[in-house]
Amino acid sequence: LLGAGMLGLPHAFAECGWVTGTLLLFVFGCTGAFGLHLLAEASDRTGRPASFYTVAEAALPGCGLLFDAAITIKCFGVATSYLIVVGDSVPKAMQGFGVDGIWAERFLWVLFAIAIAGPLAFLRRITALQVSSAVALACVLLITLMVFLFWLQPT
Repeated sequence: LLGAGMLGLPHAFAECGWVTGTLLLFVFGCTGAFGLHLLAEASDRTGRPASFYTVAEAALPGCGLLFDAAITIKCFGVATSYLIVVGDSVPKAMQGFGVDGIWAERFLWVLFAIAIAGPLAFLRRITALQVSSAVALACVLLITLMVFLFWLQPT
């Protein structure tokens, strides 16, 4: 799954340079992968299918609801940040294409984002997100290609 934090990578690389940026990206990627590995190990020990609640209860009895509340608050914040990114970026992009009127309104694009992403939040299985994740990855690759081509363009 890809996060909105990716949007900050160009600025981070500009601030710390290619070598340090690549090194830090690798280190934090390994840290995240190790965290997922530990979560999978904990899930195996508590018995599958496991949830954050069951893993938290096994690790710290009585704290399952606290972990669920923290995850709920975090997910709400992530969803809000995505809506802010869409509301800030898409209207500017539409204006860049010369589109005005309702198609350049923040409210419309936030409403579209809610209409598309909202139902995805209620799917029973995460495997049902395979198609939407593939589309998101294709969009990221397309944007990466466009940025690279823009970089090649003489100024």
